[in-house]
Amino acid sequence: MLAATGFRVVAPFTRGYAPTGPAPDGDYHLGALMSDLIDLHKQLDGRADAVLIGHDWGCFTANGLAAYPGSPFGAYVSMARTPVLVLHGEQDGAVQVGYLDGVIDAPPPGSRVQTIPGAGHFLQVDQPEAVCAAILGYLGID
Repeated sequence: MLAATGFRVVAPFTRGYAPTGPAPDGDYHLGALMSDLIDLHKQLDGRADAVLIGHDWGCFTANGLAAYPGSPFGAYVSMARTPVLVLHGEQDGAVQVGYLDGVIDAPPPGSRVQTIPGAGHFLQVDQPEAVCAAILGYLGID
């Protein structure tokens, strides 16, 4: 759906997650994950307007890159020091929706925290249209 609006969408697997297999160097630290995405970004053309969207453990990587001086990404959809969009499935069995009570006031100005009805932890799979609409709305592309 994001691709249909003109975005080039790439959904890489984090090292160690199927189908990637174990990391050749055995390193699963945040710095290694950030380095993987920076390298991938360079290989894919290195555009300054690239938007990084993190899900599950990918949010840690997105957060790290959002705080990284000189990060090559133009926008982030994750928790960071810059304005962010936080999406959470109302039926998330991994992280209860009550978690948002402690997060709602934490993001910087210009951020948005939104629950997605009818979605669990993999909200982009459970409710792809609602997730896409929330992302596009946050980016000002309605």
